[in-house]
Amino acid sequence: MSRSEAVTSPLIQSLLHVLPEAVLTEWLHTGEARYHTFEAEALVYLAGDPCTAVDLVVEGEIAVEKLDEEGRLTRISQFGKGEVFGANLIFSGLKHFPFGVTALKPSKLLRVEPDALIKLTMQDRAVLLSLLKAISIKSFALSQGIDYLTGRSIEDKVLIYLKQNLPKGETRLKLPHSKKALAEYLDVSRTSLSRALREMKASGIIDYDRATITLLKP
Repeated sequence: MSRSEAVTSPLIQSLLHVLPEAVLTEWLHTGEARYHTFEAEALVYLAGDPCTAVDLVVEGEIAVEKLDEEGRLTRISQFGKGEVFGANLIFSGLKHFPFGVTALKPSKLLRVEPDALIKLTMQDRAVLLSLLKAISIKSFALSQGIDYLTGRSIEDKVLIYLKQNLPKGETRLKLPHSKKALAEYLDVSRTSLSRALREMKASGIIDYDRATITLLKP
């Protein structure tokens, strides 16, 4: 696919994919970008750490997590290969991480200076569109994750999750992760989630199996 095709395509490519190789080489030479590697379960950022760069996930997977007063760790959002984090904080002026960031598996990040990235977006429309898409999607995902942390019942959380993730016009959702991961995402125990699903099924609200959940009462 050519650069012009990438720009006009409704499926905008990831920032890592559209980043020109010559620009990356220059950034690495000037120090405007650096690679950082992390082992599985390593801390990438602590809550309160300054956010001074934009991170691109080159390899692995990163999670944004919240530690509550009782010591429970709740996963709010995840970032996989090609995704960007930190940009929403940098460009909002907040510049501090409100939550911790952890490597879920061995990961490699490309850390880019904001000024260098801004300069590139002014010269390359594909990079600009990709960055805007990354910020928009992940800001929405983070707001979803935070919404699940509020004092809602498990049934409400499941219904919100279904309505936010079901394709338009469909009632059956193929789960993108395990029930255990879903429980972590909804900030509930796996046992409590299983019990709530059984009760919702008995009430005729949903039906489910190992891989899908069907909303029976939209």
